[in-house]
Amino acid sequence: MSILFKFTQFVQKTFALWVILFSGLALYSPENFVWLKTYITWMLGIIMFGMGMTMTLGDFKSVLQSPKAVTIGVFAQFIVMPALAYLLCKLFNLPTEIAIGVILVGCCPGGTASNVITYMAKGNTALSVACTSVSTILAPILTPAIFYVLASQWIDINAISMLKSILQVVLFPIVLGLLLGFWAARIFKLPYTDCKAISIEVGMQNSGLGVALAAVHFALSPITAVPSAIFSLWHNISGSALATYWAAKADKTEKSIFRCKKA
Repeated sequence: MSILFKFTQFVQKTFALWVILFSGLALYSPENFVWLKTYITWMLGIIMFGMGMTMTLGDFKSVLQSPKAVTIGVFAQFIVMPALAYLLCKLFNLPTEIAIGVILVGCCPGGTASNVITYMAKGNTALSVACTSVSTILAPILTPAIFYVLASQWIDINAISMLKSILQVVLFPIVLGLLLGFWAARIFKLPYTDCKAISIEVGMQNSGLGVALAAVHFALSPITAVPSAIFSLWHNISGSALATYWAAKADKTEKSIFRCKKA
């Protein structure tokens, strides 16, 4: 059992390096990794199940009793990233197709990967799950609405059609089944573990949804899906690196507290 524990600790501490390594291999030889897409849902389910086994009802109870953190996380999700995406498009005067893709992924809700990274960072996983759930439920209305407001200057947008797509891609499966966020949480004086959860939640969008929406609504311009694909790679690398740092910092703090108590 100790060997398994040490192995998992090693994988967790070096997770960012593994992400970079396999991302490089996938870019070099994509045909050897295409078959994995069939099992992504299953693998995510197994990971989420493992996280769930470490959590208690008390974790979620504390979140429900103090909805302030969830509210801040969800508001930051739909304000910080869309605004940042819009500013980047204007600042760098991006081409229309790229600008549309950047704003689209910025308007998407958080994804399940944020829950995994929050768990690795020893943040408030229950809060991360709650924020993901609420932002996903609100996405059918807020994502097309915000996207319409920010991107309509570049193209004509059918917000109703996009709403239907999100209902199909996001809500139907539910029925069936980085740093700006951190400081936003700090401003409202949330606990440090909550700040980590919100930071990761805001910084890691549901890039898969961004790719799906780009493929459906901008099929004639495939390049609009590129920002979502690139963002997916980047937020997994940066998120896992940040999680490794925060986890190491948490371990150091826990050891210091233990030594003080022992003394």
